[in-house]
Amino acid sequence: MKKALLILLALVMALSLFACKDNTSSDGGQTGNTPTGNTPTGNTQQNSPPPSVGVAPEPPPEGAQFAEHIEIMQDAMITAVIDAFNPAGDVASTHWIYTMFTDKLMVYNEADGSFEPQLATEWSTNDNQTFIFHLRDDVYFHNGDHFTAEDVKWTIEISREFPASVVYDRWSAVAEANVIDPYTIELVLHAPNTGFYSALVWPVSGIYSSRAYREQPDNWTWIGTGPYIVTDFSTGAYTALTRNDDWWGGVMPTKTITFRNVIEEAVRPLMMLDGDFDYSLGINPDDLDLFDDSPDFQLIRRRLNSPICINFNMSDPLMSDLNFRMAVIHSLNGGEMGLVAEGERGYAEMTELEGGVWGFATAYRKTDIPRPQQDLDLARQYLAQSSYNGETIVILNPGAALSRGAAMLQTYLEQIGVNCVVDTTDQPSMMAQLGIGNNQSHIHVFPCPSDLNPFSMVRNNYTVSSANRTSYINPEIEELFARASASTDPEVHRAVFYEIQDIVSGVYNSYPIFWKDFTDVAKSGVSGFILSAQSQFHNFRGIYRLLDD
Repeated sequence: MKKALLILLALVMALSLFACKDNTSSDGGQTGNTPTGNTPTGNTQQNSPPPSVGVAPEPPPEGAQFAEHIEIMQDAMITAVIDAFNPAGDVASTHWIYTMFTDKLMVYNEADGSFEPQLATEWSTNDNQTFIFHLRDDVYFHNGDHFTAEDVKWTIEISREFPASVVYDRWSAVAEANVIDPYTIELVLHAPNTGFYSALVWPVSGIYSSRAYREQPDNWTWIGTGPYIVTDFSTGAYTALTRNDDWWGGVMPTKTITFRNVIEEAVRPLMMLDGDFDYSLGINPDDLDLFDDSPDFQLIRRRLNSPICINFNMSDPLMSDLNFRMAVIHSLNGGEMGLVAEGERGYAEMTELEGGVWGFATAYRKTDIPRPQQDLDLARQYLAQSSYNGETIVILNPGAALSRGAAMLQTYLEQIGVNCVVDTTDQPSMMAQLGIGNNQSHIHVFPCPSDLNPFSMVRNNYTVSSANRTSYINPEIEELFARASASTDPEVHRAVFYEIQDIVSGVYNSYPIFWKDFTDVAKSGVSGFILSAQSQFHNFRGIYRLLDD
């Protein structure tokens, strides 16, 4: 059944490639959704497509009636702040909210690997260092301000005041932002970068209002140009959104949407069965049997591109000891950890053929990298050769299933003589502890940031970036990355990214344990959403629930 589903989805995605329209300008430059030098981001040729993701749903029937309100259940990934400039705002569930109320210069289409217009109508570059963006002239912020190129320039410049944020990372390649006219902006990078567009499509890369920054200091980060307006927010509890009927892109089908956190895993299926929610992202896989045969619900399966990993703080002297890391790696059984953490329907075990260190759908991912297996005697040998001296190791995790995985890791480590404790916290607090330059962790159990785009993959994991949660920096990789960024040749990209993976495969700053399979639950008649193999990129802008006639 699983194989048949994957084949069917592969056919659907292949057909979507043939259906794409080229938008190349007549002068041979780079415009619209066909940016030269960024072809490897699509990943449709050499890796299996992520299941059930990236494809926009069919439009609703003409004349359909919609529910005015949608309730979306979030899981343990609580929304602590609606602030993309705050490290605590770098949480997948918060990224979903950024997508609802902000617009970016462009968006990424996972189904065909293209970049598509949003606030920018077209773009061009001759050297992958100087980029010209032509902007829409009919866009307004939620505070009534008219969007212009000055807002793009201001957003880039204000991001430099928040160097610990993901927003800073996304714009850090820009050396100059020059306004040509109200609807044209020139961005000059520090160096040629063929992977630049991959930074602009992240939910945190929205454009913000300078007047809101001056006049609304408490919530200026809530003011965007998107199809929904943030109307109420309670930390760790809920975010309320109201439709922006003046949005430049048209009127969304649903009037109000609330994203609501339900921390207790055991009550989520009960609340879904009781009709309290229209869509849930947090049902334990062991509870899915409650919904399997019900005509009132639909199950939506997707696999996370990022494997669940054991992640080491490479700035810590003991964690940076390769012998200690190898002791940890050889102590664990990934399949057993996945089964305990997620249940039979929530994980997929890695095989030796899936031994790469990147996400399963990341472009240029190598699949022939040997994968260490559990060997307790070998683990004890590595431990004896390490600098470990009886210290208590803290295993950080954000709760729910990953806390069960952390408890399994504790068991494995105690078997080889490592003292450890499990520290379960919420995800925003965990992100705050993992900041590069101030990483306060030993080991954390969490997905490693595995973008579909190889440029983002390298930037997030091996350079000075707020997304780099293991604090691993390698000058050799930085030089290779600069070489890839300066080239538009896909074969150069392939060679460089393969070499980078060969390097990090012997480092194990992160060690993949298992693939996480999500199954979301939605009421029958709910549609309009676009799911992603990257949790941050789920798009609920168009979600609706059809009403019965």
